[in-house]
Amino acid sequence: MRRFDDPAIAQFLRDPDPRLVLEAARAINDAGIEPAYPALASLVGQASSLSSIMPIPAPAVGPSAKRPDGKSGGTPDLLGPLLRRALNAHYRLGHATNAQALADFAAGQVGQASRLSSILPAPASAVGWTTKAIAGMSGKMPDLLGDSLRAEALFLLSAWEVLPATPGNVPVKIASVDGHGSTPLVNPENWPGWFDRVCGLWRPLPPRTAEDAREALRPHLTRLLSSGAAVPAATSRSGVPPDPATGAVAKTPTVGTTAPLLPGTNTVLAALAAVERLALTEAAPHLAALVKATSQPAPVRVAALRTLGELSRAGARASSPSLSRSGGEGRREEARPAGKTSSPLPNPLPARASQGEGAGSARLLTLLSDSVTLALSDPDAAVRREAVKLAAAANPTAAVPLLGRVLTEEKDIRLRQAALTALGDLPGPAADTLLTQQLTLLADKKLSPELHLELLEAAAKRPALANVGRASSSPLLLNTPPPSQEASRMLALRLVALAGGDTAEGKRIFFEHPGAQCLRCHAVRGNGGIVGPGLTGVGKRLTREQLLESIVLPNQTISAGFENATIVLKSGVSHNGLVKSETATELVLDSPEDGKLTLKKGDIEKRIRGLSAMPEGVDKLMTRRELRDLVEYLAGLK
Repeated sequence: MRRFDDPAIAQFLRDPDPRLVLEAARAINDAGIEPAYPALASLVGQASSLSSIMPIPAPAVGPSAKRPDGKSGGTPDLLGPLLRRALNAHYRLGHATNAQALADFAAGQVGQASRLSSILPAPASAVGWTTKAIAGMSGKMPDLLGDSLRAEALFLLSAWEVLPATPGNVPVKIASVDGHGSTPLVNPENWPGWFDRVCGLWRPLPPRTAEDAREALRPHLTRLLSSGAAVPAATSRSGVPPDPATGAVAKTPTVGTTAPLLPGTNTVLAALAAVERLALTEAAPHLAALVKATSQPAPVRVAALRTLGELSRAGARASSPSLSRSGGEGRREEARPAGKTSSPLPNPLPARASQGEGAGSARLLTLLSDSVTLALSDPDAAVRREAVKLAAAANPTAAVPLLGRVLTEEKDIRLRQAALTALGDLPGPAADTLLTQQLTLLADKKLSPELHLELLEAAAKRPALANVGRASSSPLLLNTPPPSQEASRMLALRLVALAGGDTAEGKRIFFEHPGAQCLRCHAVRGNGGIVGPGLTGVGKRLTREQLLESIVLPNQTISAGFENATIVLKSGVSHNGLVKSETATELVLDSPEDGKLTLKKGDIEKRIRGLSAMPEGVDKLMTRRELRDLVEYLAGLK
């Protein structure tokens, strides 16, 4: 039936065998059987039916922990892949009712949610093959409805707008480097209007606006962006918290009622991304409340502050009438923790008065200014860094002296980097003066190497300093200068990438960057390819300068065992292959034609070194910041 695209396959979505239900869902979604999409989408609201057939995923412990094929390994997760396809069916159908179904699911208000929560796995230790998160990474058993799939529904709402696209005319940047192929720098999974979200096939939808998604999500903003206390640690399998006095669990709501589930961290982060992408400015008071809520995880508060900044920028361009009706929520001062009487950063920003952008825009700016002021004194460094980045948007006039004090008094290098980045976007000569002072320190070799890149990027944005920012290079020097002038110039432009990177971002670039694709050829701790040398412990073997050189000029120094060479013997015979090892008298060559050969160096007339398997120009696929982050990550592999 799948082979013939028969929509009658939808009848198997009601089968009592859960594996058959999942296979029917896979056939409908993955083969694109559009007439069956409504039946697949309806599974989102049929929780009670699913709960009667879907097994609870179990860790691979004990004799009963068997996979469907009879092998040990526990009970597989069938519900996650099924609901992902059901959510995707709602997205592809694209009506207002489908957007509403996604919003209800994200808010935990699907029909008979309490029954569905009874079949979802409780957090479990990372044991066996079933303890995999949806992303495929090992770890605790995910709460599907409570977090990961609710975040998926929010992503689909955020991507509700579909732009026109035809084969060969997709607004996706393509990067091409000689010897490295062409790679789209946009993951198809992030463009579900053009590529199927689940299977990644090219299936462009008709163009549509995001208005249905906005209308569906608005009623749920309060719950999704709640700044209240986190879900209690002890909960029943139905998601109902126990009585704090007796520990007894309240009776599960009866079938047919709605039992909303509190959002998890992934859900809140996805909601913040949706608010930004859909420009839901009425959510601004909730964002300000999240920034103030110290009970929230730092990533949530950073994302809330960043989203508030984006809404403020949008509000400066067009006033939002809905925001002016949102009242004074989110502006209350939060009491400081005991002993915290002064800010870690000097002189928080004063509130910026309205400058005529309209009531909605002025309200956004006030909320942003209040939030930035509070965040500047936050005990979490990540929150403070985000506040420094937004200081210019909150109040440009007061930001310059604040950023100047950060540069001179703050020891946190990340805060100083953020201050330089913010200065690059500030208007007026005061910012030029401050940046000129920093450039003087750079020329005198008195500026921390970690700040070189941010300073030069900021200077390049300033009309008065643009030439300085483009022409300047870090005073750091390589231990061994490259042989050619062109190579020396190329490395000099990238010497700003030697220090100050972000290790976590560098790891993401190594494993996920679609242009560089480091993982295809190199492995870290056994994860990756074998075409190039393994990089476990590379931070001990190579200096930062050598790491940078190996990326920018891969042919300069080739790792032992990976040199391609042509060996011409005095007898006239030649061999091609990899030089696996060599001593003062012998050379071991791994030849694809002749196998492993041990050759006497006295018998060799000529040795012609080939090019590295890693092409030059890979660094061009990355920004200088990404290159610096990658070097930071590799340098930390001790």
